[in-house]
Parts: sequence; C-alpha cells; structure tokens
Amino acid sequence: MSIDKDKLKALAGAASKVPDWYSPQSFGLSRVTGEAERDFIGAAGPATILALLTEISQLNDENERFRRYSDQLQADKKALAETRVLYTWLRKKCDEPSNDVVAVYMNIGHDWAKVTDLDRDLRTMIEQEEP
Repeated sequence: MSIDKDKLKALAGAASKVPDWYSPQSFGLSRVTGEAERDFIGAAGPATILALLTEISQLNDENERFRRYSDQLQADKKALAETRVLYTWLRKKCDEPSNDVVAVYMNIGHDWAKVTDLDRDLRTMIEQEEP
C-alpha cells in the first residue's frame, strides 16, 4: 500500500484548523455510535497523523544511515579479507627457513634485515614510527 504522505500531511494540517474536526456529526457520521469508533476518530486526529508522519520520516532517515553504515562495513570487510590474503601469503614466506622463491627484507630502523618473524618485525617498525 502506497500512501501519499505529502497529501496526507497537507490534509492533516488543514484539518487541525477545524475546531471540532473529531466529532462524528461534523463529518456526517451519524452511524458511528460505538464508543470504540468515537475513541478512534478522536485519537486519529491531525496532531496524531502529523506526529506519525514525522516519526516515519525520522525512521526512514535512520534506516538510510544504517544502510550506508552497512555498505561501509561490507567494503571494510572486503578490504580486510583481501589484506588478510596478502598478509597470510607474506607471513608464510617469512616463516619458511629456506626461501628460494621470495626473500623478504624490511628496513627496520636504518638496517635492512631478513624477516624471520613478520609480526615482531612489523610491530618494531610501527613502534619506531614517529606519531
């Protein structure tokens, strides 16, 4: 079901100017005799409709923020997965005692050293960086 919220907002705004809008008799609703029907007509007034429309708009805005956040999380997850593949491959190469395929050297401080413990050597490099 699609509701024209702009039209409903305009109608509710106009109805809020009617002093006795909620009276069944003012709408020719003479057959509304039940207390529940009268209570509903009274409760579903312009102020309530305007408040509901405002809440719908706020929830739509919040939903959009969550959607964008979810999209960003998915992008971050993909980047982390790709980085994990690269890091796992590099770490495996560093852990091999004799490596004819790849020799991994890092500049730790001002000295080039063969990497034998990638985690330790990366932490050392990070700690030596200036803030």
